[in-house]
Amino acid sequence: MTTKELDQLDDQQALGRIAQTDPEVRLVAQEVLEALD
Repeated sequence: MTTKELDQLDDQQALGRIAQTDPEVRLVAQEVLEALD
């Protein structure tokens, strides 16, 4: 895994934790993750 991939994985995990606490943020996080793909 490259450093960039690891950073992205960290971001996804962080977004996942945030998404669990705030449904509205979850929608935004989903859009961000789709944009990253």
